[in-house]
Amino acid sequence: MDEGTGNGEAPSANEAALVLQTVAEFSRRSLASLLPPPEKSILLDVAFRAAREAAELGILSTEEPTGLGLWDFPERPDSFHLSKRILSLLAETSAAVSWHFHSLALGRWACREAGLAGEEAAIAAVEGRCGFARGALFRWLSGQALSEGDRALLQENFLSPGQGGAPAVVQAGTGWGRALFPALSRDGLRLEWHLYRREKLSAEPVGDSHGLEGTASWLLSIPARSEPEERAHLSGGEAARLLLHALAIQAAGLLAVGVGSTRAALRSARRYSTERRQGGSLIGELPAVQQLLGEAAANLEAVETLLESLSVIPKDVRELRRFFAIRAVAHPLLCQAATSALQVFGGYGYMRDYGMEKILRDNQHLKLLGGTPAEIRLCLGAVGEESHVA
Repeated sequence: MDEGTGNGEAPSANEAALVLQTVAEFSRRSLASLLPPPEKSILLDVAFRAAREAAELGILSTEEPTGLGLWDFPERPDSFHLSKRILSLLAETSAAVSWHFHSLALGRWACREAGLAGEEAAIAAVEGRCGFARGALFRWLSGQALSEGDRALLQENFLSPGQGGAPAVVQAGTGWGRALFPALSRDGLRLEWHLYRREKLSAEPVGDSHGLEGTASWLLSIPARSEPEERAHLSGGEAARLLLHALAIQAAGLLAVGVGSTRAALRSARRYSTERRQGGSLIGELPAVQQLLGEAAANLEAVETLLESLSVIPKDVRELRRFFAIRAVAHPLLCQAATSALQVFGGYGYMRDYGMEKILRDNQHLKLLGGTPAEIRLCLGAVGEESHVA
């Protein structure tokens, strides 16, 4: 994988197949060996340790992108599809590790697009302190006239330089050294991107999350009057477009991780149905179990189709709206599929020994990242058919 396509070329079918083979081998041998049994919690540094090996294999690009790593060139359909498949494949072994890889890859891509690329791992805060300011961000990105209330929400949510406060909560593992923030200019009319080193931030893990054990919700606070290490030299339109693209990649990543973890749940449920006997017969022969498996498969396949339809990052807010509309439908389907798979195990499914309840918790958590369901609906209502990037 290290040689790659070079020069930003999209991967060929053969190259993509080799990448996925490498990811599958890495998941089966290295990643699985790092994970504890399902009944034990994953240590916070497991994802970081896995990321170091993934970087050596080229799954995560650390220097010049090859076109074969995660989110190397998301503007190219083949690379976009490849990244989704990498995340799904990783999530079949660990949703938390897959999400951490996504966070690192998204951060590196955003830094590169902003002209702030460096050797140190970075994460990108694509949401503000309170998500998307109740749809005000989408109205602003689409060029709509904003009310005073919208302006106040945006100023509160995406802080001006030096204002201080807590602009973001980001879900990631350990091992990152920088954070990239979108911020409104002092007049509230222009979006900027600011890069801070970790030691200049207050970065505190916020308790245990309901899902994605092995990562943490980091509360990122910028001290008052603190200036960023670097500012991206982007026009207002370029900075807004970078945020739009990052939001789309985040949405696709959330769904890809959910698909992979749910795929693992269905596989486990099918295997269990061929091993567990009740009343002298395999439970897989029972109509109720067959129905649960069928429901899980149907919901999973529906989401896989929706995810596959996301073929390239959007050019405008109207196209981004489709990403969010698919998320609004897809996450509940994944949660239903995970629930059906869990119920094949009966009461055992709710115990930690089999790992099924964790997969359900992971999917419930993924549904809340990148905008809660209520916030996603507000964003969908804020964007019309004629929207465009400001």
